[in-house]
Amino acid sequence: MSFGFREDRMRRQQRGRAFWRAILLLMLVATFGAVYWFGLEQGQVDMTDANARIAELSESEQRLQRRAGERDAEIVRLTRDIDSLRQRLEAETPTGSVRPLYELLQARLRAGVTAERLTTVLQRIENQRQCDAVLQRRVAVRTPIDRTSPNSLQFGDQAVTLFAEGTSVRTAEGAPEAWYDPAQQVTLRFQAAGGRPSDAQGRVPFQHQVVVGDSEWRFTFTAGTRGFLNVAAERCSFP
Repeated sequence: MSFGFREDRMRRQQRGRAFWRAILLLMLVATFGAVYWFGLEQGQVDMTDANARIAELSESEQRLQRRAGERDAEIVRLTRDIDSLRQRLEAETPTGSVRPLYELLQARLRAGVTAERLTTVLQRIENQRQCDAVLQRRVAVRTPIDRTSPNSLQFGDQAVTLFAEGTSVRTAEGAPEAWYDPAQQVTLRFQAAGGRPSDAQGRVPFQHQVVVGDSEWRFTFTAGTRGFLNVAAERCSFP
């Protein structure tokens, strides 16, 4: 009878162990299922975020492409405008012998001369000019050594007064003398009646023009006898 009791107890123990193994297995299955479900849910969340990020990046790329297209179109437009301006400038800017005249007109306009004044002067200009007989005079050239010699000439009833100064000629030893050296530059000052003085410099022979009112004085300078400068003066109508 004791033997039967032990067998019955062993069977109960085996059933108990089997029960707990089943419980443990169920717990493991439940835990695995929970982990799998959580991972699946998290994967779906990550996938949703990834899709949203991809959509955002795609939209940003499209915006950049649109901006690049707009930039390229702007570059094309600016290039076209530059070409058009260059062609217009080339068409409107004079060339050849007319270009210096055009540049002179622009310079006079920038200096404040009105377009009406320039138009009036241009309308009065003719190839044929009325000129008086050429006057042949001479003037002493003042030097740093000689500051007392009369070095001025007057033309046209004091319409133009001319003053001459030069560099002293030097001896073989290098000492300066009283008269000027015609091989060096001569400085001439022209004082027009009622106007500002103007200067001209050059080595003889050379020419210079002075406009006073409706007259243009043309001067030609050549070397004269020692200490003197020959002056040929011609007055012509202006313009």
